[in-house]
Amino acid sequence: MGSIAMDQSGNMALGFSLSSSSVVPRINYTGRLASSPAGQMDQGEATLQAGGGYQTNGLTRWGDYSMMAVDPSDDFTFWYTNEYLPATGSFNWSTRIGSPSTVTLNVGASGTSTISTAITSGVGQSITLTANGLPAGVSASFGPNPFTAGGSSTLTLSTVSSALGATSALTVTGTGVSATHSTGVTLVITGCTTGAGITNGVFETGTLSGWTATANTAAVSGGHSSLFAARIGSTSPFAGDDSVQQTSTPPAAGGTLSFWYKGSCISRLQG
Repeated sequence: MGSIAMDQSGNMALGFSLSSSSVVPRINYTGRLASSPAGQMDQGEATLQAGGGYQTNGLTRWGDYSMMAVDPSDDFTFWYTNEYLPATGSFNWSTRIGSPSTVTLNVGASGTSTISTAITSGVGQSITLTANGLPAGVSASFGPNPFTAGGSSTLTLSTVSSALGATSALTVTGTGVSATHSTGVTLVITGCTTGAGITNGVFETGTLSGWTATANTAAVSGGHSSLFAARIGSTSPFAGDDSVQQTSTPPAAGGTLSFWYKGSCISRLQG
């Protein structure tokens, strides 16, 4: 009972129901990056909504309302809906619409996400949190940890300057005395290291700071592998040339300078 969608960069998210003889129906998701090997959902699997029970009375209908969609406001946030059961019973299913918690960081920065818990029965027990699926160059810590169910803990994700810009599906698991539950957190690292001497090389300030640009040039949302890009020109016809430029000194050790370019025009493109 799955549903899949793709964002503007070619990344995909797949949501589905998961159950077994030992796992009551829950809503899980996984994904792949545009750069992932063909035919593989290699970004790990996490739970969007844990189940609380199973269907009784021999019911055989399930998962009719599965849908994955991309938020039109940014074209990279995924939203998913499916069914789950809050408790064992008949015709008592619920629908969850949600997006995995997302932490968006520039390379070398840190960010947080709140991990909340609830007491499903009895009294709160001590919970210890762990994070899995961390990409290279990223570390995670929780505070407090452990803590008592019904409370919350702050997940802090930190990147180093060598971390690569990518989207990763992390799984946060809470382990208690008699139960274990997990939830998902999406980590978006915007851009990558830009090398010595280049200022605002991936435009993640949302501006053209550090660049010399003409009036018809702007930083706009919708980068190839990050949140922003530089748009050279105008969305309306005009006469004249536009440019964006920056002078920098390459590192003595050398390296590779690369960029993505998308050319488009409502009439014709000359160059």
